[in-house]
Amino acid sequence: MPTVSVIIPTYKHRDFILETCASVLQQTFTDFELIVVNDASPDDTGEVLRPLIESGKIRYIDQPHAGQAAARNRGLAEATGEFVAFLDDDDIWLLDKLEWQVRLMRENSNVVLIYGYCGHVGGNDGWRWPDADAPTGDVRQPFLTQNWIVSPGQALMRRQTLYDVGGFDETIWGADDWDLYIRMSKWGDFIFENRVGLLHRVHANNASKDFWRMFRNSEKLLHKHLGTLPNPLNIPTWLACRQWITLQFLSGCVAQAHHLAKSGERKAALHQWMRIVASRPELLTQGPVVRSISKCLLGFRMSPLAAK
Repeated sequence: MPTVSVIIPTYKHRDFILETCASVLQQTFTDFELIVVNDASPDDTGEVLRPLIESGKIRYIDQPHAGQAAARNRGLAEATGEFVAFLDDDDIWLLDKLEWQVRLMRENSNVVLIYGYCGHVGGNDGWRWPDADAPTGDVRQPFLTQNWIVSPGQALMRRQTLYDVGGFDETIWGADDWDLYIRMSKWGDFIFENRVGLLHRVHANNASKDFWRMFRNSEKLLHKHLGTLPNPLNIPTWLACRQWITLQFLSGCVAQAHHLAKSGERKAALHQWMRIVASRPELLTQGPVVRSISKCLLGFRMSPLAAK
C-alpha cells in the first residue's frame, strides 16, 4: 500500500497533462501511486498519456463526462494510500511538495490537512495566496468566511477523513473544494506551512474564469453552510462570506459586462447586467452601474472620455 495516492482529474488539457504528471513522477518522496481520471476529454488526452499507462507509471481511468468533482471522487474511490493529494491537470508541483507535507502529517496525528501557498505559472510571478498569516489549527471559522486554498493541489489530506466527510459535493461546481475544507475542518486541525504548495498555471481556458458560474455556486455553498439568510448567531460570518464571494467573483462578472458593452455586444452586456442585479439589487443604487445599464438599453456607445 503506498503512503500517498495522487489523483489528477483531466479534461481538455492534453497540452499540459504530461508536464503535470512529470511534476509528480519526479517528486523526491517516491512512495506514491498516481491515478489519472479522464473525464471524457474530447481531445486525444488518452493517447498523449499512453506511454505512461503502458509503462505502469500511472493508473488510468476513463469515465463518462461528469465534472471535476465527480472525477476527483472516482479517483478517491480507487485510492489506497494513507494520504491523498489532488492535482489539477494544468498545474505543477515543486519536487519536494510531497516530502515536506508527508513529514508534517506524520508528526501531527490530529491534523487532517496540510497546505502551502499557491504561486503562478504564466501569470504574475510575484502573486501568491494565501499570505504568511493564513489560518492554521482550528480553521473552521476563517474557512466559513472565505476560501484560503486556491486549489486542492496545495494540500495533502488524510484519506480516512475524506471518506468520513463523503468526498466532494458534486452539486457545487467550482466551489466543491471550498465546501470540502469546511466539512473537513470539523474532523481535525489544518496546518499552513509558509512555503510553495502549488504552481497554478494561468491560461485562457482556466475554469475559474467562469465568474458567473463560480459566483452562483459559491452562493450555494454559503446557503448550505450558513443558511439562505443570516440568523442571530451567525450574522457577522454570513455577511463576511457573502462579501468575499461578491468581491471574488461578482466583481469579475461586472468587469465582463463592461467589456461586452465597450465591444458593442449590447444585448450580451444587458443580459449580464440583469442577472448581476437580480442577485445584488443594491447595485442599482450605484451611479456607474445605472449608467452602464442605461447605455445598453438605449444602444449608446461609451465615448472615449466616458470610458476612462
